[in-house]
Amino acid sequence: MRCVRAALLILLVAAVPAAAGDPVRALPAPQIAGAMLEPVAYDAIPGWRADDARAAFTVFLNSCGALEQRPAETGPVSTPQLRAGLEAACRNARALGPVVPDVTVARLFFEANFRPFRIVPERNPPGFLTGYYEPEVEGSATRTAEFGVPVYARPDDLIASRPASDGNRGAVMRREGDALVPYHDRAGIEDGALAGRGLEVAWIAHPVD
Repeated sequence: MRCVRAALLILLVAAVPAAAGDPVRALPAPQIAGAMLEPVAYDAIPGWRADDARAAFTVFLNSCGALEQRPAETGPVSTPQLRAGLEAACRNARALGPVVPDVTVARLFFEANFRPFRIVPERNPPGFLTGYYEPEVEGSATRTAEFGVPVYARPDDLIASRPASDGNRGAVMRREGDALVPYHDRAGIEDGALAGRGLEVAWIAHPVD
């Protein structure tokens, strides 16, 4: 969510389910080297009431499928308590349905299932925060004077020489005669190594995009 990123806040699962009849047990905040987590109220988050939490709800609901497919002992949710808390939040999200049309309901979901914390450096060093995003770039389905940089589909001669479990790491090759050679690098592609093969799926304005 936009306001959460701006305030350098994180949301943690609020609680884990307890045995029947027992009170819900709150999860302890994780430890972060060189920083502390300071609990804050949702109303203290700039823009929280004005922001639209429906998009964040949809993203969280979609991520529940990935959580269920990941083995319990691996990944960032390997702590049994944390995994149990996320699974409980996923069940609560699904109970609301695949789409939440009301922004108030979406906001109340996060307030009921997560606790916000502010990341506070211990000795006031420069902060560093890693985030992931899905860029949106203006473009055209055809080449124009404004949009002249091609975006290519994956070439059919690209060979990934890496184990399936190794993600995006490893070499990418192409066959040249009977030998495998490294695939065209970015400079070669920008010089036209893939031009004329019908791989263009869109055209954008700037190569840096």
